Amino acid sequence: MNTEYIHHGVMFSYYSAKTRAYLSYKRLPFIERYEGADISRRIAEVTHKVMIPVVETPQGEILQDTTEIIDVLEARHPQRPLLPADPVLMLLTRIVEFFIDELWVTTAMHTRWNDPESKRFAVSEFGRRIGGSFGMEGEAALAVGERVAAQMQSYLPNLGIADEQGQQAAQSFFESASLLLDRAVGAVSYAFGARPTLMDVCLFTGYYAHQYRDHGAAHAFLKTRTPDLCYFLDNMQAAHCAPESGELTLTDTFLDYLRYIGPPAAAFAQGTVAATESAVADSEIGKDFLRGYDPIGFRLGDQDFSRAASSFTAWKAQRVQEVYQAMDATDQARAEDVAGRIGWLDFLRQPPGYQLAREDYQIVLRSVG
Repeated sequence: MNTEYIHHGVMFSYYSAKTRAYLSYKRLPFIERYEGADISRRIAEVTHKVMIPVVETPQGEILQDTTEIIDVLEARHPQRPLLPADPVLMLLTRIVEFFIDELWVTTAMHTRWNDPESKRFAVSEFGRRIGGSFGMEGEAALAVGERVAAQMQSYLPNLGIADEQGQQAAQSFFESASLLLDRAVGAVSYAFGARPTLMDVCLFTGYYAHQYRDHGAAHAFLKTRTPDLCYFLDNMQAAHCAPESGELTLTDTFLDYLRYIGPPAAAFAQGTVAATESAVADSEIGKDFLRGYDPIGFRLGDQDFSRAASSFTAWKAQRVQEVYQAMDATDQARAEDVAGRIGWLDFLRQPPGYQLAREDYQIVLRSVG
């Protein structure tokens, strides 16, 4: 029987970085491959989606979505644990996971597709890897890259980065947040100290595939302005070498980073919950609930911004609430102190009037009220 995991992903995929770093840190035996026909046929028949990353277990299970993959594998492989034991640090991890997966991706799409140099690099990568997986090369492979790029760029209006105002907001936010994170990881190597946690896997996800690896202005900014952040990203790409012991704590420099990224993430979460509550009224319990919402407005850094959300975004926000609700009174008091300083206290104190679940690779409405 096969004893290796198969990581269906590519280096230029935003979310593939998350599962790759996770598998690497856990030292789970895996191979990475991308076969376009396999993804679009065999795996899509199971997941109902043509997207990566996907992890196949040695038993033949198909795991899709980074949160699901990590939840399942962390339960099965407790060695080299990545989830912090402290409930407050775990809450902060879920907040940043929501931020990186649902909001920071906006900056990654901006730096790739609104920078001509990064765009050229990405189109070439798409053609070489995706077209190549179907046996294409040269102009035929490049044409595949251009078609995939056109599909990716069609998402820019929903992400709020198709016009100059949105692009300026995303660019300013990327630069300011990166400078703060550079100071935070430079002081202690990883977010919470001398060893990685899931927090570091999430932060790595936000940068590696687009802003760090793409050849363009974002890469140049990181290399010239944030050397400690770059060293952190290199360490996380080789996460199997990282230590597994060491005290975890919340430093002042990382709290500064959270103070900056926390308020827009909380506002986006609150707006998504409000949109979901409106949609719940005309939905059936247990039915597929995956849908998109109109753009949600909030402040991104010091500028007005808006972007679309979905019921999947609401499910990710719900996961933050679940950590808070599972705490005892003492831990909740500690959590509220930190949450108040990073703009998340109101969200934590207002549980949504619904319960979403992920079943059969879909978001479903489990209960109301």
